[in-house]
Amino acid sequence: MQKHKFIFALLLGITIILFTGCKSAEDYYRKGSRYGELGEYDKAIDFYIKAIEVNPDYFEAFHNLGFTYNILQKYEEAIKAYLRVIEINPEIVDSYFNLGNVYDDFGQEEKAIDAYLKAIELSPKNADIYFNLGAVYYELLQYDQAITAFQKSMELAPKDPSSYYMLGLIYSLEQIDESKAESMLIKLKNLEEDLYLDLYNRVNQ
Repeated sequence: MQKHKFIFALLLGITIILFTGCKSAEDYYRKGSRYGELGEYDKAIDFYIKAIEVNPDYFEAFHNLGFTYNILQKYEEAIKAYLRVIEINPEIVDSYFNLGNVYDDFGQEEKAIDAYLKAIELSPKNADIYFNLGAVYYELLQYDQAITAFQKSMELAPKDPSSYYMLGLIYSLEQIDESKAESMLIKLKNLEEDLYLDLYNRVNQ
């Protein structure tokens, strides 16, 4: 199961034709987006940087630059890019969300929590944010906070099996509440057979 969920927003559109010559920041941005789609991340970065050189406040380019750096595990560069997005436009939820993911990958869990909480302020009904927040609390062994976050994620996305899995894991392996662990198993069985079997095997080792 993936460590956390991630959001990638190509904020100006995705399906475009590569330009042979770029004159505007938008042209560079679009060409970078296209290279990103093709998995040519170094070229994508080059064009995002060119877009930013033309327009230093081009937050969409910074956003995708941060996402691309994170793919390449260049976490410090990704953090700088997302912080610049937030500096330019502090109302973009995805930037706080993805910044939290990068902080978590980079081992800065407390900063990840702060970023997720800010994202929740802006988008309080986003189940993915609560899920990732719960995952960080779980890493830090802060189980009460993790349970609260996963329960909220489950409430907002009742058909997503991920939160049931994590709650079952916490309730059982941490010996918090076996009856609740069993309830999560039953619900998970109806949603995702593979996760159900994985959790069942882990709690019955």
